[in-house]
Amino acid sequence: MFSVFVYAFIVLMFAGLIVAAVKNAKGKRRGLVWQVLDALAQKGKDAARGPRFVPKKVLTAPEQTLYHRLKAALPYEVLAQVAFSQFIGVKGGSRKANFAKFGTARQKVADFVICRRDLSILAVVELDDRSHTRKRDQAKNAVLEEAGIPIIRWHVKDMPDRERIRDAVAALVQPQPEASQNVGRAEPAVE
Repeated sequence: MFSVFVYAFIVLMFAGLIVAAVKNAKGKRRGLVWQVLDALAQKGKDAARGPRFVPKKVLTAPEQTLYHRLKAALPYEVLAQVAFSQFIGVKGGSRKANFAKFGTARQKVADFVICRRDLSILAVVELDDRSHTRKRDQAKNAVLEEAGIPIIRWHVKDMPDRERIRDAVAALVQPQPEASQNVGRAEPAVE
């Protein structure tokens, strides 16, 4: 019957063999097992640092496709991923009421904003995919409708070609009066 000392001796022997193998492997090409252990150790170090900011692409692959099609099809400026707070303002109520109403729009983001040369807004384009929900889309639609900004929606499974893009935007183009509501930058500030 093995005693506790024998088990301890065996464990220490294995630990000694592992230490010797690590010392011997330094500077040499390490085997797959060691590479896996190193990767696990690095992952543990990364997790220990906690969350951190990392770069990511501005547009998803389908959004990139639509962006390039919009740019190729239209003689207008096309802006991507624009916060509503950059082109929607609020007027007409008390300072507190305007600020509260603005709060319902400022966190929303338009997939694309089509602008004239003077950067006045012609339309907002939304590419609906699985990240879009009916409730959020209806909220965006309501804000844009109230502001008088046309919205064009396409589904990712029915991506428009250049001709369809031109037709949809051409239907929106109308001569602008001198004092257009879109001239200049919309102020998110509250009256």
